[in-house]
Parts: sequence; structure tokens; C-alpha cells
Amino acid sequence: MLVLRYDPTPNVSRADRNRCRRRRAAPCRPCGPFPAGRRLAHGFYIAAFSRGIGFLPSRAAFAAIAAFAVVVLATVWPGISPDLKAPVVVYVGVIALMAGQAGGRAITLRDGAAAAVAAGALIFMLSDITIALMKFGNIGWPADQWTLPTYYLAQGLIAFCMLPRGRQAQGGSR
Repeated sequence: MLVLRYDPTPNVSRADRNRCRRRRAAPCRPCGPFPAGRRLAHGFYIAAFSRGIGFLPSRAAFAAIAAFAVVVLATVWPGISPDLKAPVVVYVGVIALMAGQAGGRAITLRDGAAAAVAAGALIFMLSDITIALMKFGNIGWPADQWTLPTYYLAQGLIAFCMLPRGRQAQGGSR
């Protein structure tokens, strides 16, 4: 009889799994296509938020969000293992760029939907901050209880408010 066993960390070495078990933590080494997939998804968000307004329409919005991201990174930096420092910096840069682009879009367009998308991007960033604080910051409060609610709220705001709000008549009725 063939038995399939689910291994949530197929690309994490046995030594890393054992090290993380001793700490009673999930393996914290990026594995498989998931981290690259998240960066790719953020890239699609950046492209969607750039449509019609260009790249980084408000340098001030990006600078404020990037400064906040640097503060969070400095907070968790001591807890990040040396092999994860570069990937974490890249990910922080990508998510700050995504949130900065959404903030600049809201400033440029000055409408409710763009503001809701910017709020969603900032809440998305907050969701990832809760994960970073749990994994690397040794925060004592239950950050894990805030991760999924903020993630779902962020995705909902972004997806719902980026949808077109009606069709423009283009040369006749259908």
C-alpha cells in the first residue's frame, strides 16, 4: 500500500528541522518556490498600482514607508540568522516598494478606491510585520493572532478596490 506523507518543509535540511524543533519553531529557512512566488506576487501588485500613474508617483510616500520598514528591520535584525539576512532585506525592500507605490497612487488619484488600496497595502505590510516579529523579534504578545485577520483584510481591500467600477460605453450597446 502506498502512503503519501505531507512534509510542509521538503527543502529544509534535517539539521535545520532538528534545530527548529529544539526551539519549538517552524523551520525559518526559505525553501521551495514560495518566497520567490511572494516576491513575484508583490511585483504584480507594483505593476497594477503603477497602471496609469507611473512608477513611484510620490517619492515622499515611498520615503515615509521605507523609513518605517527600516525601523522594523532594525528591530528584528538581531534575531535574523546570517543566512537569512539578505533574503529578508530583499523582501522588506519589495514590500516597502509595493506599499509606497500604493501610497503614491492614492496621493496622485485622490479617490476613495485608491485610498482603500493604499490602506490594504499598509495592512498587508502590517501582516508581514507580525510574522517578522514572531520569527525574529521574540515578541511576547500573540502576534500570530493578528497575522491572518490583517492579511485577509489587506487582500480584500486591494482586490475589491482595484476592480473596475463600471464599463464605459464604447461605440454602441451590446
